[in-house]
Amino acid sequence: MWIDTHCHLDAAEFAADRDAVAAAAQAAGVATIVVPAVEAANFAAVRDCCRRYAGCVPAYGIHPMY
Repeated sequence: MWIDTHCHLDAAEFAADRDAVAAAAQAAGVATIVVPAVEAANFAAVRDCCRRYAGCVPAYGIHPMY
């Protein structure tokens, strides 16, 4: 079992292929993906992403640069 401890799966860069990325991770044996928030403005995106993909868990916080 693998755990990805830091993946911004909610980020706009994944918009075109987010489903494929999540499926590929699962197929590779990644059981859990921790999706960190970087600012309060993206808490909802992180929450929604984690609700959509099995095994994703949110890590709410604010990055020091914000």
